[in-house]
Amino acid sequence: MTRLSVWLLVTLAASLCNPVAAARKPKPLVQVYGLSSESSAATPTTVFYTAFLILPDGTHALAICAETLITPCSIELVPIEKRVKVPCDLVKDQDAKVYHPTCYRPERYEAERKNNDITLRTANGKVTYHIHGSW
Repeated sequence: MTRLSVWLLVTLAASLCNPVAAARKPKPLVQVYGLSSESSAATPTTVFYTAFLILPDGTHALAICAETLITPCSIELVPIEKRVKVPCDLVKDQDAKVYHPTCYRPERYEAERKNNDITLRTANGKVTYHIHGSW
């Protein structure tokens, strides 16, 4: 065996044994179509976020997250001042009246779903929302 052959075999074996070197399976992408937030006088340190999500299979999910001092809910692909707002044409009239969402140009995030909890990987870390219906 030549030195090159030995080097190739050692390199190949090292990459197969190293899980970091192995290719990471891509996670499904979830589109955030719109967001709304509100706070309550009863819980002034908590902000409730509602996200209008489009799941990888095309279904629409309505998800909530309660942001506190230790639980983040902010979903920001780009700085808020650079987001491009669009009409919320897909949101049903009843949901629009209740939640008053703000819709943006499509933003997609890697996501993991466990039952009705969906965790989105954002620029600032992971945020978990609870799916409680559709829209």
